[in-house]
Amino acid sequence: MGMKDLMAVILGLTLSLSAAGAAPDDAQAFHAEIVKLYDFDSANTAGTELDVRLKAIEAFAARIKADKARYLPLLRTELASAPYVPVFATQGPAWLAGLSQDPADLQRAADSLARWRIEQVSPAGYVTVLHGLAAKGADVTAAALRIADKPDFYATLGVHVMPIGQFHAMVLLLFSMPEARYVGAIAERLRTEKDPRIQKTLA
Repeated sequence: MGMKDLMAVILGLTLSLSAAGAAPDDAQAFHAEIVKLYDFDSANTAGTELDVRLKAIEAFAARIKADKARYLPLLRTELASAPYVPVFATQGPAWLAGLSQDPADLQRAADSLARWRIEQVSPAGYVTVLHGLAAKGADVTAAALRIADKPDFYATLGVHVMPIGQFHAMVLLLFSMPEARYVGAIAERLRTEKDPRIQKTLA
């Protein structure tokens, strides 16, 4: 390989590495990066592959945290533009709530979770993020009622490994808010719900 060819290779590698670390400048590029990072089956990924993915996600999170002015608008757009990859379903709202305490952003985070089918998300992550949002004043009623769609819902929470089922998960979330926020939604769901198991949970 001649010197000219070697320099071309070095330049190509430099540009490639620079592009990998560059902040996306529009919503389309941001979405593409999220898909690249998160489009994998977390339950069936382990070892070196999982370590590499987690380190890449950590680096991505650090970039977002370091440049809030650039990434906050992109994150808002991404969470409002379903579909995005399921592994990002709980982490995205958690990032938004971490970057902004604006009530509108907290509600955006809660609303983004409500758009997912409960089978698509991590139960523990779903309950944990929603509980944190409710504690900060967001209305998580719509997302909490999604849990009613899965009678065998089960989540393991916290460092003390506290297991909770469907009923207690919904109580944890709904009772974190003023009663006036959720009683009407529950009454409406009961009016149309045909599944006796779900009726029992909501009654």
